[in-house]
Amino acid sequence: MFVVHFAEYASGGVATYIRLLINNQANDSEIKKIVLVISDKNSEDFYFDSEKVVVERYKYSRGFVGLFVLVMQLFKIGKLKPSIVHLHSTFAGLSRIMLFLVERNYQVIYCAHGWAFLNGNKISSFKNKLYITVEKLLLKVTDRVINISKYENDASVKLGFAKNKLILIRNSVQLVPSYNEVPRIFSGNGNKYIKLLFVGRLDTQKGIDILIDAVKDDSKFVLSVIGDTVLNSNDTFENSQNIRFEGWKQNKDVDSYIRQSDAVIIPSRWEGFGLVALEAMRNKKAVVASDSGALPDIVLDGQTGYVFKNGDVESLKKVLAKLSARELKSMGEAGYKRCVEFYNPDDMFQSIKKLYKECLKR
Repeated sequence: MFVVHFAEYASGGVATYIRLLINNQANDSEIKKIVLVISDKNSEDFYFDSEKVVVERYKYSRGFVGLFVLVMQLFKIGKLKPSIVHLHSTFAGLSRIMLFLVERNYQVIYCAHGWAFLNGNKISSFKNKLYITVEKLLLKVTDRVINISKYENDASVKLGFAKNKLILIRNSVQLVPSYNEVPRIFSGNGNKYIKLLFVGRLDTQKGIDILIDAVKDDSKFVLSVIGDTVLNSNDTFENSQNIRFEGWKQNKDVDSYIRQSDAVIIPSRWEGFGLVALEAMRNKKAVVASDSGALPDIVLDGQTGYVFKNGDVESLKKVLAKLSARELKSMGEAGYKRCVEFYNPDDMFQSIKKLYKECLKR
């Protein structure tokens, strides 16, 4: 089996997913060769300890010309004669337009990693209606579509996407993280405060403004923030008495910060999946999350953490007010059990491999 993974901007959760999947596939004797094709702009570095894996980068920027570049990349991929082409995220998925014009001898698997039409705007908006129409059209040249959450799968079925093309394969993380030594969070405070952690971009989508409003000057909490503003953002953030901005950190550092925290907060206004929730759960930490996207599927309200109303500062404050260190510890233990049961990476790997084989039998 020869697999090509094709993505546009391979960063964040998409990069984590691809890295996890390819590392597993590289150890699979039935997969003989893997090529990862990614943009040279806004994509993370990828290194694989396997001669099976080749990483190729292409020059690209979003726009009309960029769409042509994506289409040409899929054309070039076809010349490699792979057996499976696995497309990741919306923009790479648009390259399927070419498949209406040319014949192919490979199977096409597409994963949106969060449907663009579920980005927090109303489904009835013109922009989202256009997304839905385009995605339905592209299904005709797609063998199967992987939905990474029940929320995403249910939404696509409800909107009339062909059920025989859809499959739910939940996202996952490595259950055993590795750690780097990092400075203690708010060292010297002992157990006086409940330690909260935010991980992500400091932008409107991720809801950092909601979280800051909810915890600022609250003597019950200290908040560590891992992440930074997005490109060209004019927003500025400064440390305060109980909030500290740590900037971007390596994955091993992030797990170390999670391990030191009492709870991880995900206040997103829109979230395709919420991989940070799983990263918290594998470290046996409770999660407080908005009811956006797939988050309520991952975080069981009152059992593995708490869920509050999306975009509502007062709703978040009410949840934070009832937090206790003892309860958070218990919720963290329950979250770990749920992570092992429902988000086990071996289950994800085997399900994707089974899907590849089913498609190749056609």
